[in-house]
Parts: sequence; structure tokens; C-alpha cells
Amino acid sequence: MARHFTRDWFSHNIENWRCWLAEFKDRPGVRALEIGSFEGRATAWLLENVLTDGTSRIDCVDPFRNDYYRRFLSNVEPWRRRVTIHRASSDAVVPTLSGAFDFIYIDGDHRPFAILSDAVHSWPRLKVGGILIFDDYLFVPHEIDRQRNVEWSEQRARRQIARHPAQCPKTAIDGFLMAMRGQYELLGQGYQLALRKLADPGADLSSLTFATVPEDRPSAPGPGPRRRGSLKR
Repeated sequence: MARHFTRDWFSHNIENWRCWLAEFKDRPGVRALEIGSFEGRATAWLLENVLTDGTSRIDCVDPFRNDYYRRFLSNVEPWRRRVTIHRASSDAVVPTLSGAFDFIYIDGDHRPFAILSDAVHSWPRLKVGGILIFDDYLFVPHEIDRQRNVEWSEQRARRQIARHPAQCPKTAIDGFLMAMRGQYELLGQGYQLALRKLADPGADLSSLTFATVPEDRPSAPGPGPRRRGSLKR
């Protein structure tokens, strides 16, 4: 089947994805969410290799600029009836999605704030037991990348990220992991990072309700500010 791609930023992930997503292969009714679809290379692979049952579906969220939207449509055409396209920014779409997803892939806007926003909006929509994959955990923006003309090295990438934390996805992903500590199982960590959700947000924080916090008590009155002109002469 002829497909039309201008870039391949996905094939090197296939070995990991076969492992991480094996439980969903051929399972009926699987629901996936992809934030950032570009030309549909990952989308098509998922539909061909994981979301193989006719009742499984995927929601794709992307602004889909004109120059690649037509290629995306062409590449997913064999499964078009099982693909729901949201042609808009993720911050406008993801909070409005109903139901729960078995698998979510975040590969949209690579700015740390945007990644953190995608993660926060996605997590409540992921089933307990579901899998979340972040792309480009060790991505370095081209503007600061010093490995562009040499073989990529994780060690060098980490050094560059440490020098430019506000510009790299890892900063946002690490912050999200810290906030969700105890609510996930780490499945894999390399250039991509994969989690299994173990609990809903706040499920392990019952001790922090108002019912267990001592009642507020008014502060003891103290000498107030002296009013000008209040002294008797």
C-alpha cells in the first residue's frame, strides 16, 4: 500500500511500542488518543499493528496545516471510518473529550508549558491501567542543538538540556512525573517515556481533606496601629 511521508520520526520507536502496547493488539473496543499526528505515520502504524479490531478507534488532535493535512488523510484512508480528526490545538480539544482512553500519545507542541498542559489535560482522560507515551523526552530544540551534524548521544543531549531547561520537553515531563508520583508505573525511559496509570489524580491523598485539618483559630488580638490624633492633650 503506497503511503506518502516526507519525514520519518517514528520508525525507531516501533520495537518499544510493540512491547508497551502488546496488550491492546486485536482487542475489541480499544480507544486511543494521539496529540500531534503530522502526516499520520504513527497513526497508520497503530491502526495496522495495534488497533486491529474493527471496533477500535483513534482520536487525532492536530492543527493539520494545509501542507500536510492532505498527506495525513491519504495515509489513514484505509481506516478512515475509525479515525476521528480534531483539526485544532490540543488545549482547545482535549479538555472537551468525553469518555476514557486506553492509550494516549503526546507528540504535539514541544514547548515545556504546552507539554505540561497536554499531560495535565490527558491524565484524567486515561483509564486506570492505561498507557501514556511522551515523545521526545530527550529532544533538544534545533536552535540550541549542538549534535545536529554528529551522531546523536544521550549523554550530550542531557548536558544540553541541563543548560537550557526552559526550552526542552524533559523539564515539563519530569515536573509531571513528580506531581503524579505514586500514581503510575514507569514502563520505559529513553528518547521516549512510557507510563502505566495506576490511580486517578488525588486517589492517594485522602489524608489532606479539610475534615482532617485542625480548625482555624483566630489570632490573639494585639495592639492595633495607633490612630493619629487619638491621644488626649
